[in-house]
Amino acid sequence: MAAASGWLPADPAAYAIFGAELRAPCDGRMIAAEGSLPDFDVPNENHVNRLGNHVILGCGAAEIVFAHMRQGSVAVMMGDQVAVGDRIGEVGNSGASTEPHLHVHA
Repeated sequence: MAAASGWLPADPAAYAIFGAELRAPCDGRMIAAEGSLPDFDVPNENHVNRLGNHVILGCGAAEIVFAHMRQGSVAVMMGDQVAVGDRIGEVGNSGASTEPHLHVHA
């Protein structure tokens, strides 16, 4: 499957991953959640709010960051407990992202 319809389309919705559902990979507690920042047209980006819409999930001794999520899709709040498979949001193009994708850091 191609990453996008056409050659570098400006509309993030033209990218196959945009809007893909994200689910918790482990049981844990939400350490942070932000979901109100805008998604940008490609290749624009936000250099101030680099993570964009994001969640940070505490899983035992690890903290997992999911960054560049879709505006309005974050389905959890700070302090929420989640179980493996719970919906946490969708892939977007917010923050320091020049093309829709998901950054995952542990």
